[in-house]
Amino acid sequence: MKAYRVSLIAALAAMAAAQLQAATLVSYKLSGVANAAVPSVAASPSPVGITNIALTRGAGINAAALTNGFSADTWNRPAPSLENAIANGDYFQWGLGVAPGYTASLSTADLALRRSAASSPMNMQLQASLDNFATPGIVISSFNYYGRTSGTAPGTPPAPYEYMTTDVPGRLNAGTSPGDPIPTVNLSSFTSLQNLAGGANVTFRLYAWGNASTTATNTFALGRMIGPAVGGDVAVAVPEPTSLALVCGAAMIGLAIRRRQ
Repeated sequence: MKAYRVSLIAALAAMAAAQLQAATLVSYKLSGVANAAVPSVAASPSPVGITNIALTRGAGINAAALTNGFSADTWNRPAPSLENAIANGDYFQWGLGVAPGYTASLSTADLALRRSAASSPMNMQLQASLDNFATPGIVISSFNYYGRTSGTAPGTPPAPYEYMTTDVPGRLNAGTSPGDPIPTVNLSSFTSLQNLAGGANVTFRLYAWGNASTTATNTFALGRMIGPAVGGDVAVAVPEPTSLALVCGAAMIGLAIRRRQ
């Protein structure tokens, strides 16, 4: 009888308190990417309970070669705007899925960016979608990034996210960096990205657009070295109350039979 009680307690504890595991849920290693116009980059292995999709580009931009990076050109548009970037498919895309039997909550998004010139796209908006953008995406963050590898260094003090050609104290490889990490984006405040059930898929898109001076050869890239990453928690799904009640009932019946014997 004691063994049955121990088993019952263990079963209830396991089902009622599935352990959350904080982890990097999806990431992309760009170090080692060849100096070629690669069409996509596979995700690094994700933790158990998480699936992932490859890093790709939208149909409106062309693949460009960049060692240890994921680059694109042809961002030039007659009327640059977010609306036109969305309509034209001017974006980078990545994402993850939750496997059946698991739940997940997203907490952080990290990016490293690189512009080749002063007129490369400098306007960005990060969006997320739970239906692969069949409906308008969830706006996560809108920002400007002015870092670049060519041209005259920006004025002092630099504008937000204006790195690479400016010696910004405290920056990674300030002044000579092949790409710049953008401050971590907090995803915890987005309720739609919390407690995702098994079968859910989250797709991220970074839309970008320039200005009237942007040319077809001006490139904008993810990396170098560091690809997009999404952090969060993944856990074994807690059974529904009805399922838990059935298990408890079966265990109690077994205990009663044991006591009669």
